[in-house]
Amino acid sequence: MHGIQDVEQRDLAIELLDHLCTWEKTKPLYERITRELSELGAKPRHSQFEQEKFAKLREAEETIPALMYEIDAAKASMRCEDFYNLDRYMESLKIIDVWLDNILASYYPSQLTVIGSQMRYSPYSTKEIFESFNNPNENFFYDIYKEHYLPSILKKDIDILGVSITSVEQIIPGLTLAHLVKQEAPHIHITAGGSVFTKLVDRMERDGSPAFQFLDSMIVHEGETPMLKLVEEIRGGGDLSKVPNLVWEDKGKVKVNRPFAKEELNKLPTPDFDGMPLDLYLSPERVLPIMGSRGCYWERCAFCSIPF
Repeated sequence: MHGIQDVEQRDLAIELLDHLCTWEKTKPLYERITRELSELGAKPRHSQFEQEKFAKLREAEETIPALMYEIDAAKASMRCEDFYNLDRYMESLKIIDVWLDNILASYYPSQLTVIGSQMRYSPYSTKEIFESFNNPNENFFYDIYKEHYLPSILKKDIDILGVSITSVEQIIPGLTLAHLVKQEAPHIHITAGGSVFTKLVDRMERDGSPAFQFLDSMIVHEGETPMLKLVEEIRGGGDLSKVPNLVWEDKGKVKVNRPFAKEELNKLPTPDFDGMPLDLYLSPERVLPIMGSRGCYWERCAFCSIPF
């Protein structure tokens, strides 16, 4: 990366999707479904929740065998010329959608589809976000991260972990990862960034945030230079007050490093995608984002909360 050499980038979203859409890797999930179905079926009485979960498990037990030899083909179809055939594209998308909805049936009522994830826990409630960490029976991110991704993160012997959360839907997955890492490696400085935190700056400064139980800092607004400065301070002087756009906690009080700095785009280096799993994305071509501009000169639209 620019300015720092020992950096590894990962997109756990696509890694997770690829994992869950691979039959060989999801056999344990299917075995769990059949085991729980048997256990529930042996009970003489069921609560309302158990009845609903039993129905979902039975649906999954019937659906998964019908798709187990199609899911890998559907995924492969999205990565070849079939992608451009609308009928084949929609057929593959439907297979992936139904597969995801069923392979995680043991975590009912939580659900994952091609649209996104849904849980009974609201990402808008701090209390419910924390509750999700304590319920791995429903928070499938907790189980899957802990078994398949946490070991590979910790074996790198890292000193700083950055978690990007750019939408509300990513709050529980992203903070679940931060929570797990902090439990196992409290010495790692975990910083989070993304528009979600930028919208919460004033509230966190006023009321504090329990997220600092497992986050060491947050970068708000633009983050290229702040991230570089954060690494330099952690490995050098250690004075977090010198890092622009940083939100952090000092002796129980939330500190916000103002004024917020804006990047000079013409001075920023070309984005570096080295290490990103580009072959895992569901596209026949490698696709990279190009940002032609940033911010808005108008800054008057009521629906836009971060025009900077």
